Amino acid sequence: MVKLSRHYLLVLVIILTLAATGAYFSYPGIKQNLRAALIGSKKPANIINVVVGCSQEPKTLNPYLSNETPIATKIVTSNILWGLLAVTPDLRYVPRIAEQVPTLENGLVTENPFTVIYNIRENAVWSDGTPITADDIKFTWQVIMDGRYKIADRSGYDKIERIDTPYKKTVRIVFKEPYANYKDLFSVMNPVLPKHLLENQNFNEAINDILPFASGPYQFKSWKHGDSLVITANKRFWGRKPYIKDITFKFVPDINKQLSCFAKGELDVIFPPFQLETVEKLKKIEGKQIEISPSMVWEQLAINLANPVLADINIRKAIAYTIDRKRIAAAAIGNEQVLDSVIMPEQKPFYAPAWGKYRLDIKTAREYLRKAGYRAGVDGIFAKDGKPLEVTITTTAGDKTRERVERIIKDNFEMVGIKLRIKNTDAKKLFNIWLPSKNYEIAMWAWLESPQPRLSFLFTEYQTTSGNWSYYSYTNSELLNVLKQIDHMIFEDEKSWHIRNIQDKLSNDLVIIPLYRHQQLLAYDKRVRGIQDNVFLEGPLWNAGDWRLVNK
Repeated sequence: MVKLSRHYLLVLVIILTLAATGAYFSYPGIKQNLRAALIGSKKPANIINVVVGCSQEPKTLNPYLSNETPIATKIVTSNILWGLLAVTPDLRYVPRIAEQVPTLENGLVTENPFTVIYNIRENAVWSDGTPITADDIKFTWQVIMDGRYKIADRSGYDKIERIDTPYKKTVRIVFKEPYANYKDLFSVMNPVLPKHLLENQNFNEAINDILPFASGPYQFKSWKHGDSLVITANKRFWGRKPYIKDITFKFVPDINKQLSCFAKGELDVIFPPFQLETVEKLKKIEGKQIEISPSMVWEQLAINLANPVLADINIRKAIAYTIDRKRIAAAAIGNEQVLDSVIMPEQKPFYAPAWGKYRLDIKTAREYLRKAGYRAGVDGIFAKDGKPLEVTITTTAGDKTRERVERIIKDNFEMVGIKLRIKNTDAKKLFNIWLPSKNYEIAMWAWLESPQPRLSFLFTEYQTTSGNWSYYSYTNSELLNVLKQIDHMIFEDEKSWHIRNIQDKLSNDLVIIPLYRHQQLLAYDKRVRGIQDNVFLEGPLWNAGDWRLVNK
C-alpha cells in the first residue's frame, strides 16, 4: 500500500520539492552499446505532438532505484518500459508482454512448490529488434537481488527460489513459499529489463539520464533537465502503433503557472494534485474537459500506540467519535464521501466498511473520556490528576488541504473538551525522522492501496524493503501473525475472509482512522481523444498509445 493524488506516492516522498538542474543531458559516459541502441532508432513518419504538464520532474529514469520521485519516474517511463502485466482502471490485471495472466484456473500457477509460468508474446521485441525472452525476466530478477544496486523495493522478489528458462519465450518462477501478490512482480512498478544491453553495465548509473531501449509503444528521445522530456513512437513496437508521434512532458511545478499554460494552449493534458481551488479555476477555462474520480490514495489519522495517553483504547474511541469525518471530507474533496475502510470499495471481496460505526457523537466521545478516568473542568477541558488532556497532531507543513482539516479537527476537539496542539513539519523530516522514530502522537498522511491488498506492508515489520512503513507501534501479535500469513494465501476466498476480519479488528483497536479517498484530477484539451485516467500508478498515461488528436 502506498499517495495524495498520484503525486504523493510512495506517499512519503512524492510531495517533496526538487530543484531543477537546468542543463541539457549529454551522452559522454554512456557505454557504446547503449548509445548505439538509442542513435540507431528510426523515426516514425507522422508528425503530431501532445504536451503533458507535470508537477514534478523525475530525478532518474531508472524505475528500480531508491529516489524521491518514484511516481514522476513511472509517469515518464510507463510507455517506454513495459512489464509482463498491467493494471486497468477497474483494477484488473491484464497481459502486456505476457500472453496470459497466470492463475490456478488456467494451470499457469501450481503448488508444491509454488510456481508461476509466463509465456511471453511471440512477437514481443526490444526497440533494437532483439526478441524479449525468458532470459530477460531472469536477468531482471538477478539485478533486483544484486546487493550492489540501490534497489528501492525487493518485496516478493526475495521470495523467489529460482527462475527457470525452459524455452526462449517461457519463464518458470519457482518460489520458496506461496506468494499471493505474484502478479505485481515484473509488472506495475517493475518493468522487464534487457539482458543483452544491461548485463555488463553498472545498474546504479546506466539508465539514470537516458533510456536507450524500449519494450512499449514509445521510446526515449530527449531530456532538457529543468524543462521537459520527450518520448517518441517506437517504430519497432510489436503491438498496435500509437497514434501520437511525440509526447512532451513539460515540468511546471507551480500549479498556477501550469493552469495558465493550460489555458493558453501550451499544455494539452494536465493532472495536478487535487485541490478544490484548482478545480474552480479549471472550470473557468473554455474548451477543456475536466474529470474527477476517486483514487487509490486514502488519507488517514495515524495514532501512535506507544504514547501512554493514546495507548488507552478509551481515549482512542473518544477521538474516533469526536472527529467529524463528513465535514473533513467535504473540506478536502468537496463531498461527504467518508472512507470507512483501509481497503477501497472496488476491491471486492476484500472490502468491509468496518469504520462505519464511528461518526461524530459528542455524548459518546465524552463517555469514553470518563471511562479513561478524565473529568471535565469548569473550562470544559477534560483532565486527569490535575493534568488537562492535550494531544498533538502532525502533518506536512504547507499543505492547504491538510491544514484545513487540522482546523476542523481542532474545532471538534474543543467542542468535546480536548486540547489539540498543531505541530507540522516539512515532508522530509516527517517521513525520514519523526515517523520512523515514532516521534509523534497523531499524524496525518496518505497511503496508496495496491490492486491486491497488502495490509502487512502497513502493520508488520518483516518486509525487506529499504524503508519500513510500520509507524503505528501496533503490538497485537495474533493479528500481526495473520497479516504475515495472508501474503502466502493464494486462494481468494480464504484470503478475503481473513482481510475482512482484520479490518474489523483494526477498527476496534483504532490503530488508525481512515478519513477519505483522494480525488484524481485530470484536465485535457477536447482535441485529445481516447484518454482514460487510471486509479493506479500510471494515471492517464497508462493508455497513451490509444490517444488521438483531432481538429477543433
